[in-house]
Order: sequence, then structure tokens, then C-alpha cells
Amino acid sequence: MFFRQEFNCEFVETTDQVFSYDTINEAFDDNVKPLFVTGGA
Repeated sequence: MFFRQEFNCEFVETTDQVFSYDTINEAFDDNVKPLFVTGGA
């Protein structure tokens, strides 16, 4: 697994990580409007 992370630049789950890939993915929601809009006049 170390080789895949370091040399193939893959993001893989490990046994000692705090949050799983699924938990992080569920935190994103396209239906929530941003608090601050950047750009424009």
C-alpha cells in the first residue's frame, strides 16, 4: 500500500485514518449555497 500511495499517487484508505473515504464524501452537498460568493462586481 505504501508504494501505491507514494509512487502511484493514489489515495487509499488505511487502517489508522480518522475518517473513512465515505464519511468525507458524505460531508459534501451540492444543494447547500455558499456563504460567500467570490468574483463578480
